[in-house]
Amino acid sequence: MQFRLNKRRLVRLRQLSRKYQIDKLLPPFLLYGGSMVRSAIGFLIGVMIARFFGVEDYGLFYTYMLIVTLSLGLLGESIDSSVLRFYTYRLNHDPKNAPEVLGSSLMIRALFIGPLLLGALVYTYVIGPNLLDDPQFGYLVLAGIVGGVATALVSFVATIYIAQERFIARAAILPGLNAVRCLFLGIFVFVGARTLLQALWLDVAAMMAFALLALWTVRQELQGLSMTKATMLDLLRFTGWAMGGMLSILMIMGLSAPFLLYFWGPREAGIFGATMSFAVVLEHAAGSIIMVQKLQASKIKHRSELVQFCKRTSFISAAFALALAPIGLFAGPLIPILFGPDFGPTGDLFPIVFASTVVHLMTTPLGLIFYSLNQPYKTALGPMIILPIWVGLAFWLIPQYAELGAVLSVLFARIIQGTVTLALVWHALSDRGKSLEVRA
Repeated sequence: MQFRLNKRRLVRLRQLSRKYQIDKLLPPFLLYGGSMVRSAIGFLIGVMIARFFGVEDYGLFYTYMLIVTLSLGLLGESIDSSVLRFYTYRLNHDPKNAPEVLGSSLMIRALFIGPLLLGALVYTYVIGPNLLDDPQFGYLVLAGIVGGVATALVSFVATIYIAQERFIARAAILPGLNAVRCLFLGIFVFVGARTLLQALWLDVAAMMAFALLALWTVRQELQGLSMTKATMLDLLRFTGWAMGGMLSILMIMGLSAPFLLYFWGPREAGIFGATMSFAVVLEHAAGSIIMVQKLQASKIKHRSELVQFCKRTSFISAAFALALAPIGLFAGPLIPILFGPDFGPTGDLFPIVFASTVVHLMTTPLGLIFYSLNQPYKTALGPMIILPIWVGLAFWLIPQYAELGAVLSVLFARIIQGTVTLALVWHALSDRGKSLEVRA
């Protein structure tokens, strides 16, 4: 009798799991677990810099990390969005030609990296000494771009893992990158070096060493690489829109730091950076959902599956939002305790940042249906529309309210962006959008 009862319970649990597709939660939660570890280590790096150098140098460090992130968006994640779309399809339907996608994407990166590095060198050695009050800013930009190149290579390897549904490897690789960075900086602190610029170049060396190790792990996938003009054009078509959307999001999230440096100074930029660095843990929740659901969107063949995709994505986003609620409610006061008393205002700023993250979490993943509809421009449309609006808000709010104005401008931009995304999704799924078809 006990066996039958337990058997009935197991059957019931399986039925509930299928009904609510609980198994679909495992990959994003696994990736989010990796992102949490990655964020925790990255957060520790920020605490080390803040404690060792102080609030003003932390503002410069956050600006360096912004350049790394923007370079990663340009050279890595935006290209990887199109790689995931086409590489996943090739692996499932045309595996013989799958390496063609990887080879073409590497060539596209090479075409971007050359001019970007050249511009950084000119800025550092020609413009910086003549126009900048502090020549250190030029080296900060150069270090950030080289670090972005290294992290873009790691992102490329992570995309291969996702396309192959190797979620554990994908969950481990980015925490591994930050662990190596933390180890290098820990050694730096131990030996007693004293300049921020030395710390930044050591950080870049750690990123580059890990990138080479990551590429070695996918050496079999990189054998027999090829490229074709047609594949490069397909990738560029998707990449252009993904790049525009991603860079717009990153600029909305991060450019407040340079604005604060210009209008106020390194201290205010450091306070804003500490608040946003804590919020990165929450931002990675949306990133984990987007990464896994982008893989699912790449497999959709029929328009009838889009509504189910949106329901499943909304359910996963809501589950993450509920799981993160305690962080949003109680984490704010912890930031000045960890970073130091000079970071006191972060406790009041964090609830605003948390609200903007929830808006992002609940709306942005729904826009992935446009990858299935072969309309990547609609995924990027919201952020690209909002960027000039955010710039206006930033120039209005930041000179008056410093770091408070910075986080408010991000919140308002996120609300408008989410509204645009929901309107586009509603149109695509309504009667007016029924003529749209899923295309490979």
